[in-house]
Amino acid sequence: MLQRPVIFWLALCSLTLTLIGCGVFGPRPASPTPDYPRLETKVAIKLMATLTAKAPTPTATSTPTATSQPTPTVLTPTPSATATPVSGMVLAMVRLSEGQAANVVLYSVADQDEQVLTRFAEPLNMSDLRWSHDGQWLIIVSTHDYIASASSERNVFMLRPDGTDLQMVTGDYVDPSKAPGPYAILNGQVLSATSPCRVYAQGASGAVMTAEDGSFELPGVPVAAKWVRAVCPEETLLLEGHVPLETTAEAFAPITITVQAQGQGWRQASLSPDGQVLAGTTYTWTLDADGAVVTALQGMLYPIEDEQMTTLALPDGTVLGGLDWSPDGTQLVGALASDEGASLWLWSAQGESLGPLVELANPESELFAAASPAWSPDGARIAFELRRNYWWKDPQYRVDLMAASVAQQQAELLVENPWGTDALHPSWSADSSMVYYQRSVGDPAQSYQARTGGDIWAVPIARPTPFQFTMDGLSTMPAARPVVRTIPIEVPSPTVTASP
Repeated sequence: MLQRPVIFWLALCSLTLTLIGCGVFGPRPASPTPDYPRLETKVAIKLMATLTAKAPTPTATSTPTATSQPTPTVLTPTPSATATPVSGMVLAMVRLSEGQAANVVLYSVADQDEQVLTRFAEPLNMSDLRWSHDGQWLIIVSTHDYIASASSERNVFMLRPDGTDLQMVTGDYVDPSKAPGPYAILNGQVLSATSPCRVYAQGASGAVMTAEDGSFELPGVPVAAKWVRAVCPEETLLLEGHVPLETTAEAFAPITITVQAQGQGWRQASLSPDGQVLAGTTYTWTLDADGAVVTALQGMLYPIEDEQMTTLALPDGTVLGGLDWSPDGTQLVGALASDEGASLWLWSAQGESLGPLVELANPESELFAAASPAWSPDGARIAFELRRNYWWKDPQYRVDLMAASVAQQQAELLVENPWGTDALHPSWSADSSMVYYQRSVGDPAQSYQARTGGDIWAVPIARPTPFQFTMDGLSTMPAARPVVRTIPIEVPSPTVTASP
């Protein structure tokens, strides 16, 4: 009987991260002014290639064996001549520039007007975009200004829909303009790096570069700062290290930071309807003895006010592809993949496992993975990506768009794509009648991680015939604004504990 590969093609790590690749360490001349955008772009591309896992080609004597698990129920598409976006709808999306910088754009259907909300310069810096349930905040996962967090490469940001009040809500971040004095100079040494490093401490006004010998002097550090970190770009990866800080008599003792090939951060995040708890997918990575990337994904509950993270217990043998809150805030849904197939799983608001909602078994010659779940505002359905890897001979990849009925516990096919085409990042319209998604096209032999652009499409639920919304090839991650509540959610500002 054919043994299914353990590596299931998961696009779960669509982490176009500022991360890693496989490299060889060795001494090389130091560069006094590293080109960080160029290096980070090379790292992101290297990682995307590394994470594109392909199943081995079976031998001629292998025979596929069908399973008896449920398969998706297909909705028969019916042409619709009246499929148009809802009047008054506001759609946020990520727009890529020619230099691959990713920024949030807000589009008003009624005014046919676009507004650019962010001015990030980092290449391929976003991995998730969605709204808070009250429509008052945009939730962003980005590498923007990541050195200002304690150890993360990707952090969760919140932003008002008018482009104001941008704030990093993870990573133990402290706004330098709000960091209390007094201030002191921090001296130290960075070890195990072969290139200049950036060094930053919590609440400091800026980062500094290390000297050729790894020494640094960082002025203007609040004496209440709790951490300092160093980030060092190598040719194909980033080295990172961080240590806690302690002060005595309003001064810092010299410190040593050892950097290594490691990293962590957020992949996606969903804010609870009460605005208090983030639920999302986090990752950690290291290199094994052979220099290969080892990545782990976890589901997290993160109360914004006290920052005490809780890890969700996943079913054995599964990998998480995203989390989302139910509209009433009583449940979480997660998209999973395993050797057997794809599934949607439920948890309580406190993180207690409630069991599967939908299970889709792998066909004879394909591997399934579920990802990017999105709960409809009326609570009736959950849209999600069904990532498919045909591995029998020449590998082929595609991502279809699914919708699961919560009451009937049954999945239906909304958008079926040809090989090499992906339907990504589903988002519901405010009236739950339509799903917006990113459509990207590329080589069928490459998984969706290799594609960075696309266009926004939409598909009505009643008559699932997709139609195109943008035509620039650079629009990704649609997020339709929900009905706006009259009482805004206030996000607690991070506080700094004064030193003894």
